[in-house]
Amino acid sequence: MSSNSSDYYSWIELHQGSFDHNVQELYKMRGPAETLGLVVKANAYGHGLAQVARFASCHSCISHLFVSTLQEAFYLRSLNPAQQIVALIPVERTLLSEAIASNIELVVYSFDFLKAVVESARHIGKKALVHIKIDTGLGRLGFLPEQLGELVELLEANKDLLSLRGCMTHYAQSGTADHTTMFVQRAVYGECIRTFLSKGISFPLRHAAASGGFIHMDSASENFARIGTAWTGIWKSCEQQHDVTMQHQGAFLQPVLHWKTRVMQVKDLPAGSAVGYQGRFVAQRRTKLLLLPVGYADGYAREFYPGGWVLVGGRKAPVAGLVSMNVLAVDGTECPDVLVGDEVLLLGGNGEQSVSRLARLLGVGELDLFTRLSDLLPRIIV
Repeated sequence: MSSNSSDYYSWIELHQGSFDHNVQELYKMRGPAETLGLVVKANAYGHGLAQVARFASCHSCISHLFVSTLQEAFYLRSLNPAQQIVALIPVERTLLSEAIASNIELVVYSFDFLKAVVESARHIGKKALVHIKIDTGLGRLGFLPEQLGELVELLEANKDLLSLRGCMTHYAQSGTADHTTMFVQRAVYGECIRTFLSKGISFPLRHAAASGGFIHMDSASENFARIGTAWTGIWKSCEQQHDVTMQHQGAFLQPVLHWKTRVMQVKDLPAGSAVGYQGRFVAQRRTKLLLLPVGYADGYAREFYPGGWVLVGGRKAPVAGLVSMNVLAVDGTECPDVLVGDEVLLLGGNGEQSVSRLARLLGVGELDLFTRLSDLLPRIIV
């Protein structure tokens, strides 16, 4: 695939320098974490799994990559036979034997799933690498604290088939001004770790904190952090950004992703002209309409009309009419001297087109916008 953006009608630029900066900043703030794990599920939050995995391989402080499914894990394994890979939701039980054979680390969250992993390990004659997940209050996947007695018995009974790589939990609320819920869960997790230790069970990796809580890690029970949102260059919230900078003056993150396209047609429309399906936009003056070759099939949210905009030559061009599948119309009247082929910034950076600003406009999370981006859009490293 070409690395020249001029070959494409729309493309995603990935700024490796920004990624490197973010990893270095996060590692400096890691607290008791000895290494970091990078969460790259959902095609690395829309950034591109292969590209981000390549970025990560340049950093010795990143020891593990976390994905959601076994299919993602197998794809990563094909890229790097030595990479330590963790599947967070390895529900495809028919693939467990292949996963164990491929040294994919599996998050185990229930008794029936643990038994399935044990049977698969026995079937191929190889230990399964597992992370035990504890539900400390999120109410989703994981063993409940009161189930630890039974769990310990099963782990002991199958120690010849299981290699315990980690013990983890996930916070229901982090990156906000109120840390109460997170601290309650952290205390529960710490008690679970102590229970395991009292039974003679230890874990090389103990991880509860993700992007929203990594600066509040408990050195007594944690030695590893899973970083997701933060590596993209986004804080979980304004409160988290304030929290971090109060503890680490001068800390900042840089957006890794910019989504761009090109003007494919410029039209002068008289006042009163309707644009798009259902004629929702009607020109109130003589209007310079710019047609862009992107739409909701590419991941540009239909909710961007009304109220959304793009940047053309650094100037705002409001979305004009309903977003269609493959074509977007914008009002470029305030953008002088626009020509066919000119670049347009759809999403990215720290200014008007920042993903945080656009996400607030739609009332969604930043990752919601990232993960809408079509896998077919070329990812170009700059």
